Amino acid sequence: MNRNSRIVSLSVLLLGLVLSAKAEEVGAPGSYSAAFVVPLEAGWAWLREEPQGWRVEQGSLEILAQPGHVFAKYNDARNVLLRKAPESAKAWSVEVFVESRPTTQFEEATLYYYLDDDNYVGLFREQLGNGTYVRMIREQAGTASFLFEKKYDAPGVWFRLVVDGTKATGFYRQTENDPWLAMSRTELPAKDGVKAGVKVGVNASGGPKGTNRWAKFRDFRVRVPAE
Repeated sequence: MNRNSRIVSLSVLLLGLVLSAKAEEVGAPGSYSAAFVVPLEAGWAWLREEPQGWRVEQGSLEILAQPGHVFAKYNDARNVLLRKAPESAKAWSVEVFVESRPTTQFEEATLYYYLDDDNYVGLFREQLGNGTYVRMIREQAGTASFLFEKKYDAPGVWFRLVVDGTKATGFYRQTENDPWLAMSRTELPAKDGVKAGVKVGVNASGGPKGTNRWAKFRDFRVRVPAE
């Protein structure tokens, strides 16, 4: 990494940490924190639901990683779970703990800022080659930008996405006692020039047909600062 790249990375990290700290305060309408239950709480909605491909166990949502993806032209992932994003002028965040053990190329578990299948920002735990990685990807009008990628072997990871104005910053960490590590900062995708109908949520996809590989999500939280 050259000197200019290190300066840019440090700037993203420092700005992201400031925004992450601001998004810790909770209290405004739009904040959300609850264990997963059956039936799911009001506000959740499935995209391409397959009922046998998801379940709730002890407050955790488990999604079967089946063939399909939310990526480029492959907009066929099943059981994408979404809820309305906050409408706040201040920085807000969404976070979740993800546990998975992918073994197949591009098998993934994801936290989404979602407009539609072609316009989103995603934080991924994904199998690439012979290793597992955390990644940050932005898609605008079906074209993907790969913003961050780092090998990550632990089975569990916390993801956080902080949204402030027209930007989003991704973070990850292994446990709640660890500091947040910045991934990247990006312009939010827009559709038809606006950012209407934004949702946040989770999904697991890319698993081989006929296998029994489940990704687990718990402690899904939306944090909105009080006015």
